[in-house]
Amino acid sequence: TIRTADIGGDRLAQLGLEAPKNELNPFMGLRGIRLFLRHSELLKTQFRAILRAAGDGKVSVMLPMVSSLRELQSARRIFFQAQQELLAEGVQLPKKTRLGIMVEIPSAAIMLDALLDEADFVSIGTNDLIQYILAVDRINEEVAHLYDPFHPAVLRVLHQIVETTHARGKRVTVCGEMTSDPRAVPLLVGLGVDVLSVTARMYLRVKQIVRSLKRSDAETAVREALKLADSEGIRKLVSEL
Repeated sequence: TIRTADIGGDRLAQLGLEAPKNELNPFMGLRGIRLFLRHSELLKTQFRAILRAAGDGKVSVMLPMVSSLRELQSARRIFFQAQQELLAEGVQLPKKTRLGIMVEIPSAAIMLDALLDEADFVSIGTNDLIQYILAVDRINEEVAHLYDPFHPAVLRVLHQIVETTHARGKRVTVCGEMTSDPRAVPLLVGLGVDVLSVTARMYLRVKQIVRSLKRSDAETAVREALKLADSEGIRKLVSEL
């Protein structure tokens, strides 16, 4: 699975683009799909490269920072253009290359049922999603302690995403620091996510945790956790599991 670039802020200069003036918070600025829909030729270049790679193996494409159906539809049109150009050039392409989205903005989670009309799969980007749900900048020392993957609101949003996606018969991947946190893995298993994208350093540890769990126990713990209104109670449930 190859994600299109998610860059912004001072890194725009690497693409020969001028950084936006007075952008005080790049995390909420011109980045991800927003940037590349403005510079659509750069998005098409990425799509062409990924589609070429798809000719040699099973490849999926993932779009970051999607917040609306219009963004996804616009990206899909550019994706289709890239496919048609390559076919006209005689490049052999697979019959279908899946195009999915990162769910890392609350608006995408809230209106996910509509986005799934266009998205072939979903990947939950926990790092950004959690900080946007809780309005906490992870790198701000003054509020970083409030960044909490066990917050009840976070758990409920993750549950909603998984339930909505599975109801449409599509798969849910989770990426971000949460997948490599041994305390959080049982929650993700209990929520029913299909794939964990884990750092290489933590791969064996997470694999051991997953194999040691009974799915039914994890699901029961999640059902109980969804009733709780504080993160400490959720942490306690997970530790007991």
